[in-house]
Amino acid sequence: MLDTENTGDVMFSTLIDPQQTYPRSIFMPDIGFLEDGKYRGEGIKIGIIDYPITKRDGTLLHADQVADHVTEEKYKGHGEDVYDILTNFAPDADYYFTFPTSYRGIIDCIRELIEDCDVDVINYSGGGPHFGVGPGCYTTDSAEIDRIISKEGVALVISSGNEDTAVHCGAASVALNSISVGSNSRGRGESYFTVDSVDQEYEDVLAPITTLAPGDSLYGIGKFGQVVNPMEESFTYSGYSGTSFSAPVVSGISALLMEEFPILKNSPIMLKNIIRNSNTDGILSYQDARVAASNGTWVNTSPSDFDGVLLNAVDLIIPDGYKLIATTTVRFDPPNFNSDGWLIIDEEAVLYSKFALSLNEKTPNGLFKKEDSALTERYGNFFELSFSNHSGSDKEYRLELNLDGEPVKNDFEEAAFTWRVVPDDYGSISELSTPYLDQTQSYVYYLPEEATNARAVFVDFRNDEIFSKNLNSASDLVNLTNQEWADLINVTGPEFYCYLTYSLQGREIQTLASTFREPTTFKSRTQILPSDFDFPEWYPNDPVSAQGVSIKDITMDISRLRCGYIEDQYLNLSPRKAGQGQAYLQIEFKEKLPTSVAFGVTMWRNSELMPFREGDSFKVYVKSNGKWSEAYDILNDVPGFSMMERREVARLLISRSSIEGIKFEAMSNPTGSSNSGRVCIDDLVLNFANTENGFVLTQYEPIVERRSFDDGSL
Repeated sequence: MLDTENTGDVMFSTLIDPQQTYPRSIFMPDIGFLEDGKYRGEGIKIGIIDYPITKRDGTLLHADQVADHVTEEKYKGHGEDVYDILTNFAPDADYYFTFPTSYRGIIDCIRELIEDCDVDVINYSGGGPHFGVGPGCYTTDSAEIDRIISKEGVALVISSGNEDTAVHCGAASVALNSISVGSNSRGRGESYFTVDSVDQEYEDVLAPITTLAPGDSLYGIGKFGQVVNPMEESFTYSGYSGTSFSAPVVSGISALLMEEFPILKNSPIMLKNIIRNSNTDGILSYQDARVAASNGTWVNTSPSDFDGVLLNAVDLIIPDGYKLIATTTVRFDPPNFNSDGWLIIDEEAVLYSKFALSLNEKTPNGLFKKEDSALTERYGNFFELSFSNHSGSDKEYRLELNLDGEPVKNDFEEAAFTWRVVPDDYGSISELSTPYLDQTQSYVYYLPEEATNARAVFVDFRNDEIFSKNLNSASDLVNLTNQEWADLINVTGPEFYCYLTYSLQGREIQTLASTFREPTTFKSRTQILPSDFDFPEWYPNDPVSAQGVSIKDITMDISRLRCGYIEDQYLNLSPRKAGQGQAYLQIEFKEKLPTSVAFGVTMWRNSELMPFREGDSFKVYVKSNGKWSEAYDILNDVPGFSMMERREVARLLISRSSIEGIKFEAMSNPTGSSNSGRVCIDDLVLNFANTENGFVLTQYEPIVERRSFDDGSL
């Protein structure tokens, strides 16, 4: 057996797609990444086959050929992105890099990394049928890759392709000994290539996808710790998308497993089985992989074995409400095909020993009876058994691994055997009602009945804890206070998250992270967007006034100078231009008066106005009791404002017993021929209630911007 400890702090990754109205996120807790820094890939050698890499510190092979083989600018970053993801998981590993050329194929690259660098794991994020014909079919190339893995003992992690079809599955990813990776976006019902059998016609030939891993616009790790502004004219899509970036997640976790369990460095079939065994809700769990590795063992068939022979048996207790997941993976040693070219290998030529897993319940007299509900399922060269104990009591079982029929080889054949006993239902937490920015929320949770020391932990997208609540029963509500709700809706991210942690049967359990989107509407407030004013996209050089304007049932008089609605984003003030020097937007409320006005402000480009430059100012005035008074001197009251750009928005709040008007005014020396000194006004939020309900909206603006603010959010 292998030894392991499952302790540590939570780490995370986040998925944010700035081109989506609602960005998507995946946490490291979603892949069970509770690593505390003890394992960082030390002593593990990782080879990368990808487009040429030019800006990283890994050992670069064929660096002199880089310029000759990078023909498209977009491909320069692909290998670097893969490297970034890998180093996020295994920063202390040694990295070696190579790439295919017109005269040097993938198999040559694999051999080179093995022979010249003695790597332990190879990541190939090519996906798709880049070599071989008969997409999704076992070819001579597949056989050669199986032969290399079997002979050399190296783990080969392959991206499977980005479509839910065998057409995009290449010869490398259907090799039975390789670790084939698909992509999944947690909680969104979206995935790349999730099928178990890539082609039913060849279901006995093809290896299924080994595992799914995050791979949809993956931000928050590697060089994408900062989010690119989609509203800049220079914006280009930036993010990790597709199985190309799911594969290095698996390769990185594989390196950590090899460091913790050194025997896995030369056991790619056991590693593959551990990865396969460790899928929780369709996605790889590093925590579960460590448990499976601690239970891992090997068996060998021999020419004297016969049908039904018992190869291994394990006695174990499955508590009530727990389930057993057991898997076996057989190493495939392909024959030496003499075919030249890219012919599809006949189904009957791909042979490997067949295994059967069975679970037997212990009877009162000490014997074991077979559970009919726990039979082996076969997927390619995987054999899997899953059984849940819902009997109402803990029971003892015997798990058996049998050879099902005569072995097909004339020598010993390796098979990996792993199992896990885990809670059948970890528990969950979800919203009870539609959230509003100005109304506290309750969340409903449920846990196993025997759970103790339970907490609900709320975190932001950086996984920094905001607050936690003790849970006192197996099922109840988490009721937030005004301040707790204010803390959540002021987090610097488009979403906040919650996971449950508790003790069960002497083990510390953490649920997958539940994702909660930031609220976008108000219950007792009126939100006025920049687009609601219907200003044209230009800066009038003379004052423009309109009386009795009605926006969302709010009547107001509006006057403006050098103020327009620019590029479908903000109301802009542009004071600096020859003959000008002043810009303003003045709003006076009629009939119905708000008690507070929250608003967002930013700079169109940084340094357009400066607090120390003569003539530069940006101030906000408020009218109450018939008098105008200064409320904010933005350049001086908001630290760092003059360095802000329109991807960052500062939100400020003015509260009075009643507000009759608000005025934004920017001043600058009247110089230059272009529109400059530009500052931006974002959404206005009007509150007509008598109290603020304890909510603080200052500085509330997500770090990830949207294509437009017309989605109703702050």
